[in-house]
Amino acid sequence: MLSKDLLLAVNHNLYLIIGISAIALVANIYCLWLIAQHRQGEVHMRASWIFSRNNVIANLGIIFAGLLVNLFDSRFPDLIIGVIIALLVFLGGIEIMRDVRRERVNLHSGM
Repeated sequence: MLSKDLLLAVNHNLYLIIGISAIALVANIYCLWLIAQHRQGEVHMRASWIFSRNNVIANLGIIFAGLLVNLFDSRFPDLIIGVIIALLVFLGGIEIMRDVRRERVNLHSGM
């Protein structure tokens, strides 16, 4: 069972979290820019594109959650956006596995 402190207590290091996420966002956007021309290449480059794209979205989500937590003085925005980010990562993994499966089928069929 979730405790009251887990749901209602607010982390007072929000500015640190937002700042680090903003730095990570810049780094992830740069990585995304570097691999953009290869996103339709081999399967490992397509997977790198998906990872980097999801990282950018997650960084934006963390920043947004931090702002909402600060605005509403509640952890609920952080918990909700955390679940959304987890779902995004899960769906990205499924997308990569489907891509790998298609690649294997195409390899075995001689395409």
